[in-house]
Amino acid sequence: LTLPEDGYAVQLIALANRDRAEQFASEHGLEDALILSITREEAPYTVVLLGVYPTYEDAQAAAEARPESLTNIKPWIRPIADLRARLLPEDAGG
Repeated sequence: LTLPEDGYAVQLIALANRDRAEQFASEHGLEDALILSITREEAPYTVVLLGVYPTYEDAQAAAEARPESLTNIKPWIRPIADLRARLLPEDAGG
């Protein structure tokens, strides 16, 4: 997996189970979603990202244009640097 050094991601959800994260992406037709394993408060979690964008404004526009089935979810726009720092080895490439 290669994440850019900088930019922003639109996180839709964080789940304790990767299979459930993949099911969530499938249920919402998110074929291009990124699913990453990260740590949160010392515990592993799986996040579903709508995408990665070069600017906060681009990420915000993507979050606002998310599929209608996701209007009940409040996306979190977060820096790529934060995600990169929390990646677990299986998604960090080693």
